[in-house]
Parts: sequence; structure tokens; C-alpha cells
Amino acid sequence: MNKEDKYDGFEVGPIRPPSEAYSLLLRITRNCPWNKCKFCGLYKGEKFSIRPVSHVIKDIDLLKQIIDDFHRIRKMPEQDATRELKALKDRLAENEWMAFHSALSWFQNGMRSIFLQDANCLIMKPDDLVEILKYLRASFPQVERITSYARSSSIARISDRDMSRIYEAGLNRIHVGMES
Repeated sequence: MNKEDKYDGFEVGPIRPPSEAYSLLLRITRNCPWNKCKFCGLYKGEKFSIRPVSHVIKDIDLLKQIIDDFHRIRKMPEQDATRELKALKDRLAENEWMAFHSALSWFQNGMRSIFLQDANCLIMKPDDLVEILKYLRASFPQVERITSYARSSSIARISDRDMSRIYEAGLNRIHVGMES
């Protein structure tokens, strides 16, 4: 197993659109495959990579477990809930704490939307993206919106059939920017 195949825990990327402030952030890719925009220095010097589907699925499973615990804890009296919430965080490994905080924020904000990170998730293989989206929808059926950034050139390379499959699997909003 090479280093890139090793799962190091839940990941969150550095950016999201303002309209995704209350969304769950789920990192599918790392950094930007284009990385040539004159206005953006966010990913300069960073290598682009696509996360293995199995790592994203592990992230989703961890989030689902934490969210299920939040639903259980929410039914407790306040003092018990506070103690149980702390115990839940204490049981998690350090590389899972970001998942806990991300899930808690998302839970408190209604769990309506998910933003797929980083800069261009539509660069990945359509079959892989569809698998992730279907798994997300099965894990969190209440979600109203799943969003991603994408480059127009990435979208243009995807067949109409695959774009339909991606939409049907759950991606229903794409932010397309003007690259310089």
C-alpha cells in the first residue's frame, strides 16, 4: 500500500462558496487540478489528487455514526446530553475530531445540504462520483441539495448520459467559475 492509499481520517478542504456556509463539507478531491487562475493563490504549490472512493465512504460512515449518536443524545435530558456529547467526542480518535465538529455544525443547521470539496469534483470518473453520491443519498436521505465546484471544461468532457446519472444520483447544483 502506498502512502496515498492509506486512510488518515476525515478531511475538510480549505474553501467553500458563501452559499454553502451551513452545508456539510465532504472532501472528494484535494486541491485544484487547474491551479492557474491569476486571482487565486489558495492551492499554489499543492498537488492535486482524487481521494479514493473507499476513503470518502469511510468519511460518510463516520459522519453517519456521529449523526445517529446526535439524534440519540438529543432525546436525553440536557445534563445527560452534555455529558454524553463530551463522552462521544472523547471516544473518537484525534483524526476524527474534525468529523465530529463538522457533523455537529451540520446537525445544528438542519442537515439540508452537502458541499463536495475541493475545487473540481467533476474531474473524477463519473462511475466513482455516482457511487459516492448514491452512498451519500442512502446515508442522508433528508438532504435537499448536493453541490460542487467544477470547471466548464470538465463538465464539457462528461457525456450527457453520465451527467444525467450524476444528477439522478444526487448532485443538483454546480458552481462554475470564470478561470483566468
